[in-house]
Amino acid sequence: MTKFNSILSVILALAVAYLLFDKFNSAEPEVVDTPAIVEETTDVVSENRGLIAYIDIDSLNENYHLLDENYEQLDKFRRKIEGGLQRRMNNAQSKIESYRESITTEEQYMQAQQELQNDQLAIQKYQEDKAIELAEMEQNLQLGLYTRLEAFLEDFNRENGYDYVVGYQKGGQVLYRNNQLNITDQVIDGLNAIYDAEQLEEEKAE
Repeated sequence: MTKFNSILSVILALAVAYLLFDKFNSAEPEVVDTPAIVEETTDVVSENRGLIAYIDIDSLNENYHLLDENYEQLDKFRRKIEGGLQRRMNNAQSKIESYRESITTEEQYMQAQQELQNDQLAIQKYQEDKAIELAEMEQNLQLGLYTRLEAFLEDFNRENGYDYVVGYQKGGQVLYRNNQLNITDQVIDGLNAIYDAEQLEEEKAE
């Protein structure tokens, strides 16, 4: 599962663009003859500065309890696909062995060859169909995760007032981060508290 990587790539790109913009606009203002103009320019730059926090995506992937459930669902579906594929391949192999022992005429050979070709096409279609289903399932889980994260951050940010909350991951587009801006633990604790409460309610309802 690619997890949040593909979903957050746009946010990461936006954050890098913002940082470059901020650095450019925070440079020393050019000295001009009119002090009032210099003062006004500095005020504009100050107003354009934004508050940024970041979430460590690797840590979120490892510690968010909901992800364990999602991984389990994906793994269960993968194993189901593998089992179905293995059964179909075993059946095809059994047919081949049966034909080897029973075919005595050219007509029987041609018929057996056609059946085996049909089996091969059916197996290939099964693989393709299940691969699409698996990709759709993973996409829906990612969308659900993003929706939960977005809703949580909107509530979380009412007290903190960040302009941007970006995702950080090694090898990603954010090349440097200030650890003082790290809100990962707070976000994980908050998300897990919501998820654990939901699980407890479901257990009580059973």
